[in-house]
Amino acid sequence: MGRTGRFLIQGSRPIYSIFKKAPSIIIKIYLPLDFVTMLGRMPIEYHIVVFIHILAGIIGAFLAFPVAIGAKKGSFIHVTAGKIFVISFIAICITGYILDYENFKNFYFLAEGSTIDKNIYSHKNFILFTAMINTFALYLVLSGWRIAHQHYKGSTDLFDKIFNISLATVLIIASCIFFLVGIESLSYIEEKDHFYLNKKIFATILAFLAVGGIAEAALDIAKTLGFLHIKRWWIEHMRKMLLAQLGLLSAFLYRCLPSKKYWLLLTLILALLFLLFFVFMIFRMSNSKNQKLLH
Repeated sequence: MGRTGRFLIQGSRPIYSIFKKAPSIIIKIYLPLDFVTMLGRMPIEYHIVVFIHILAGIIGAFLAFPVAIGAKKGSFIHVTAGKIFVISFIAICITGYILDYENFKNFYFLAEGSTIDKNIYSHKNFILFTAMINTFALYLVLSGWRIAHQHYKGSTDLFDKIFNISLATVLIIASCIFFLVGIESLSYIEEKDHFYLNKKIFATILAFLAVGGIAEAALDIAKTLGFLHIKRWWIEHMRKMLLAQLGLLSAFLYRCLPSKKYWLLLTLILALLFLLFFVFMIFRMSNSKNQKLLH
């Protein structure tokens, strides 16, 4: 399709034109043409939301996380970069929820003339599906941050327990919705037009991810209640943050790749690289004399 979506409302006040146009330019550079065209149908205020969503993603994925993972663990730089990563991720998820709500309400994904795969976006359940993925990612970041925070705090009080268990309960509910909505959405997809693997394999992947989410939450509840003790807390902290970063990079690939055919393959390659890096960091940090990791 050779057309592009229009971002500025005709007749808009000149005083707001720069403020309105700047986010749209950034969005146009980052997003594929088809999504830009659909975005042109949204109210202009949602361009600002998408701009914040993208900016927070860039800061979190390409600035804060690399600095945090490369800095000495427990140092001022590591802690500061980690906090920026968490704040950026919260901003990503909140703006994601706002956009999911707006899409669910107005169904912009069915924009006339869009060449994006309508088999995926032709049912509102898929919007709810993406919101549950958003919830899973947010849980990883918040629970990963809480592990480090509570370790350095030295104790877990009643508020900590209520917060941790409530957060884990949300993930269990989100994992169930994720699986049920994902399975239902598969019935709206014509397999020959879809870039994923066949439906049976994809359903298996959905089940694996859903069970993984429930298991993640159940283990965190067990740790909060004292039924399970993890000696090397930093392994759990690092694992959760690496998974969150993997999800963020996968989302970037999904939005930026001109063809979605290779998205799943590249995500799997990234997952393997992250796994190898995780194992490497465990061996490296296990032999470290850093007092922050020993206590």
